[in-house]
Amino acid sequence: MLTSSYRCLLIGIVFALPVSLFAASDGIRKDSLEVLGKRHQYFVFVPDTVASGPAPMLILLHGYGRDGRSLVDPWKNLAAREGLILVAPNAVNPIGWQNPIDGPEVLIGIADAVKKQYPVDSSRVYLFGHSAGAVFALLMPLWEPRYFAAVSVHAGAIPRGSEALAEDAARAVKRKTPIQIQAGTSDRFIPIEFVRSTRTLLTANGFTVELREIPRHDHNYYSTSKEINEEAWRFLKDRRMESK
Repeated sequence: MLTSSYRCLLIGIVFALPVSLFAASDGIRKDSLEVLGKRHQYFVFVPDTVASGPAPMLILLHGYGRDGRSLVDPWKNLAAREGLILVAPNAVNPIGWQNPIDGPEVLIGIADAVKKQYPVDSSRVYLFGHSAGAVFALLMPLWEPRYFAAVSVHAGAIPRGSEALAEDAARAVKRKTPIQIQAGTSDRFIPIEFVRSTRTLLTANGFTVELREIPRHDHNYYSTSKEINEEAWRFLKDRRMESK
């Protein structure tokens, strides 16, 4: 849950209209939106099939040193096949995602801006993150449990030293967002033991967590992104946000 002191920082947020920065390239457009007095850039991919009706939307959170486009490209073919809108923000500092400068209000503001432009099914807004983006994505259900229908991550875990705070938040939230974690057993950056501890922490507090351990796989998402994305979409696609 968001603390009262954190919520105080969010008073006076102004959402500006999105500004298109570049023409679409391969169907991928780069936009920006002002949130919390700072302009945030993000990439959008909307398949042609979306015009036929409300579509699911997937927010993508990139890894260390990269940008949103680095995740849109691996997801694009699956999105075109499934009629899935992709939205991939850039972290303000590409080395990592920070609260509150990158979210949750920023992510929700960007998602809501895209909803105003395209027919999004609000019950099917999902979140996927890799590495640093995976860590941030795992914290989203603790801060904003009623926005994302489900979360899937690759190579992420609750940060060391933050377990007590995460456990308090996990215990307090009423809605337990379904979560999937995919992790390599040979990952040197996010060891599988950390991932298992994250699953234990979350499941002990009522979350449903699907852990897919990938034998001999390391931290490299891009070498097996097609398989990882297919597994993530299998987990996400049929899950919906319940009515309030």
